[in-house]
Amino acid sequence: MAFTGTLVLGAVEQALTLYKVVPKVDVEHICIDGHLRMKRIGPDGFHIGLRTTVHDALERAQRFHDRVSKDTHVVLEVVFTSAGLAHYTTANAGKDYQFQSMLHKRYNGGDYDWGVWRFCDDLPLHAHNEAGTCLIASTWLNII
Repeated sequence: MAFTGTLVLGAVEQALTLYKVVPKVDVEHICIDGHLRMKRIGPDGFHIGLRTTVHDALERAQRFHDRVSKDTHVVLEVVFTSAGLAHYTTANAGKDYQFQSMLHKRYNGGDYDWGVWRFCDDLPLHAHNEAGTCLIASTWLNII
């Protein structure tokens, strides 16, 4: 007897939701452009640092901006679908990034998870593959 099919039990669509705090003055340009662009200078110049919680994203932003408030900043919520995770964690970021994956978790050693992810390119707000499957969906959130 031959088995030629695939059987998957209990499969669950898993998404990874990450956050980035962005100055409000940049939002219109980002929306028109459709990408959050790397700065190419400074401590996060050659990647886009993303956090696993809004709180951590706000804490990180406060280290680099004089003032972070609901009047000056918003939070970009970026959802990588399971297809998006599969694509961006296996896509090679190239020689300049020592051939790391385009999306990867930062590891500092030890047992503590800092909740930091890095995207090594300009981050599209929305992305689909050739088949039309959603890879990335983003939403702007107000700080309250």
